Amino acid sequence: MRLSGRARIIGIFVVAALVVSACSGDGDVGFGPAPAAAPGPDDDVGGSDATGSGSEADLEAAATESFAAVLRADNQTYFNLLSRTCRNLQFAAVGGHLDGRRFRMDIAGIDRSALGVGGVEIRDFDGSAADVIITVSGTTESFIEATPRRWIFEDNGWKLDECDEITPAQGGLAGVGTDRASPLAIGGVADLDGWLVSLGFVDLDAETLVTDLGGPPAPAGTQLVAAQIGLDYIGAEPLVTLGDSLEFAIVSGDTAYGQDAACAAGNDAFVDLSAQATPGDTLAPVFVCRAVSPGDVGDVLLRVTHTPSGTNYWFDLG
Repeated sequence: MRLSGRARIIGIFVVAALVVSACSGDGDVGFGPAPAAAPGPDDDVGGSDATGSGSEADLEAAATESFAAVLRADNQTYFNLLSRTCRNLQFAAVGGHLDGRRFRMDIAGIDRSALGVGGVEIRDFDGSAADVIITVSGTTESFIEATPRRWIFEDNGWKLDECDEITPAQGGLAGVGTDRASPLAIGGVADLDGWLVSLGFVDLDAETLVTDLGGPPAPAGTQLVAAQIGLDYIGAEPLVTLGDSLEFAIVSGDTAYGQDAACAAGNDAFVDLSAQATPGDTLAPVFVCRAVSPGDVGDVLLRVTHTPSGTNYWFDLG
């Protein structure tokens, strides 16, 4: 996003630090024995959602692509080939685990470019689940893929349902920002089910800023208030639309200025609810802008609502 020199934008953003152990933990192995035995036929491998019927050819292709993604450092593809249960660990944890695997391969002197899939063995296939064993070519080391790993047919595709070796991310943001009486200040970050929302800059008299960005002046009897936010997606879904997850309003007392009071700039400097993201994406910083009654400007909060749960998160704009 290109901003006018007169826009008076302050580049203040905080990156949420998600602490992921990449090189430690007995279960977080890059190669060697599997951390746990594969589930038996009576184990729950995906619940009622693990339904449908897939082919063995598609399963072989998915398993091959999953291992190839590990080798070429394509964390996004690997994440998309995980089951919903495993994706709930969130992208940062999965990425940290894969980065750790590759690091340990490198320090062990394993040439990842020489590795490949020498063969795929499928066991106990019934169309909805199976165990898969991959023969890794180009090395004599023992890899976790060479032990039986459970795959399930879910969301019209084969998904790896083994993730015990992945250490969950320790973001420490659960519940942060949900207390209206203690709203987050500039620099604060909230985690709305995988959407990291950060407050970077506030302008309580934003008419110059908005018109510089191509937007209209304030309607008669109102004052423009703008809050610049950062949006990062680290959640479990392979593709999400912003407007399906979040709603934005500027609130003063019992008065909420919602989408009907938005500054209609018509460009990418302002929140676009049709914006889409995949795990690991960082959207360009954007403004939430509302036309507010001047009498309300002295006590305004940014309210971001996680619409699936109805939970509100609060940022202090005063």
